[in-house]
Amino acid sequence: MKVHTAFRALTLILIGTIATRAMAYEEDMHFQLTYVLCRAAGLTAPEALKVAAVDQGMDDSIYVTATSFKDGILYNEEAEWKWHALDLGGRMEAKGIVARKDELFKIALTRGTDADKLFCLGVFFHYQQDTWSHRHHYDGGEHSYDRYTTYNTPHGHFIDGHLPDRLPYDPVAALMCLEDGLKYLNRFVVEGLHRQPRPFLRDYVSKGGSVLANWQISKAGEYFNTLTEDGGYLTPRRFLIDLVRVPVFYYPATKDIWGNSVPDEIGYDDCRRVLQNLCNNFRPEIGEDIVIPPKQTKINEGYFVLKTAEIEKRMK
Repeated sequence: MKVHTAFRALTLILIGTIATRAMAYEEDMHFQLTYVLCRAAGLTAPEALKVAAVDQGMDDSIYVTATSFKDGILYNEEAEWKWHALDLGGRMEAKGIVARKDELFKIALTRGTDADKLFCLGVFFHYQQDTWSHRHHYDGGEHSYDRYTTYNTPHGHFIDGHLPDRLPYDPVAALMCLEDGLKYLNRFVVEGLHRQPRPFLRDYVSKGGSVLANWQISKAGEYFNTLTEDGGYLTPRRFLIDLVRVPVFYYPATKDIWGNSVPDEIGYDDCRRVLQNLCNNFRPEIGEDIVIPPKQTKINEGYFVLKTAEIEKRMK
């Protein structure tokens, strides 16, 4: 599955013309799925809210987002490699990016207060999740945690537009992103908060996934995919797959000039409703009511004006 060369060129022209920001996974991953995963693994509602709000704040803030038009700046190259898992001019490669990811997690584990640990965990999760979106998708390589072709500073995934931001484009990468994040999250609960993870996801073993072949839905196509359903009813495996698989149905789509369905950004409330129903169904297995916050609650946390100096001060 490859992005058509002409589509890439057209996207490049359009983005340059209308000045679209190209970031990474959007609020569905950086806030809502992060919140759900944190709660399911054992964080309290206030703890999960803080982590998810910081995670999303890394894109919401014009000071640390990967691209910004403040003072006429298009690309924020320092923020790109520090906070968004973009290779610094091709010099880090996947190995260097994974090393920085692990270093950010170590920082989150070793802060002096729980508040600073949770803040830094949000910074870490944004970077960790961007390692899965800020890579070349379907370029002939395998889906891998540490063997992949990076997007580089300063242009990032400029040539692919918003496709890598959205779950239907590469749902396997999105699932593996959640599996990867869960491993770190379970460690954080034990080593950072000195508690036990919730039993439901504590012993989950990462398996990856596959794209559903011959998907019978009008939007299905080269850029619009879902996962193959896997795992027994109400099992941890099914829960993680459905966190990606179910929202994909509710992504809107537009047609490109060749008639291919291209995913648009899913609405916050649409995604929240779908994920909330999923959490409600799994409530007995998780052992906890998970209530996904409305968007205003995220905004009220105040992490939409984050700056690099502030982040690095809390990391020391």
